[in-house]
Amino acid sequence: MTTEKRRLATAAAGAAFLVLLLALRPTDAAAGDLGGEPTAPQAAAAPQAAAAPTAPAAASAPALRLQPLTGSPIDLTASDLQRLPRQTVRVAYPATAGPDHQATSQEELSGFPLRAVLDRLGLPSGHDVHGDALRLYVVAEGADGYRAVLALAELDASFTDNVVLVADRRGGLPLSANEGPLRLIVPTDKRPARWVRQLVRIYVGKAP
Repeated sequence: MTTEKRRLATAAAGAAFLVLLLALRPTDAAAGDLGGEPTAPQAAAAPQAAAAPTAPAAASAPALRLQPLTGSPIDLTASDLQRLPRQTVRVAYPATAGPDHQATSQEELSGFPLRAVLDRLGLPSGHDVHGDALRLYVVAEGADGYRAVLALAELDASFTDNVVLVADRRGGLPLSANEGPLRLIVPTDKRPARWVRQLVRIYVGKAP
């Protein structure tokens, strides 16, 4: 073999060896598995799963629905009620059991004057409660469907100093689930028959 042929053969063998080395070289992805230094993508911490989007705060659920004589109802939330004037009354509180619900203790109840709640409906008040307005009444309804009726005049300061309360606290604490979160309190009634538990709706009616 001539010198030129030997040189060409040696170069070809070197090239073939280089191709073989490149074919056998571990990939970057496998370098870490073979004990090599991990590449930058491997060294970086695995990306965190995207955080679930925070659900928007639920809108305040209606605490009390007001139904006017005509038109659409108005739903008051607990926040709406808290913006009303608050009043406290001391009453003989009825027992939770027994056929006659005899009063067993003096309790302080606080809440919102029913007349102030009804102001959202634009009902007549003061000297405007006369004539045809004396036919107006309100019905307080509990979650169980129990209802009690009060004449509009019974709630007006021009007729009486007595306050009918939409109570939400007893002895400084929220009402129990058995009677709240809202309860109608008519302090001057000798019997608590109109003290509607779990008050959810008040609607206006008109006597014929």
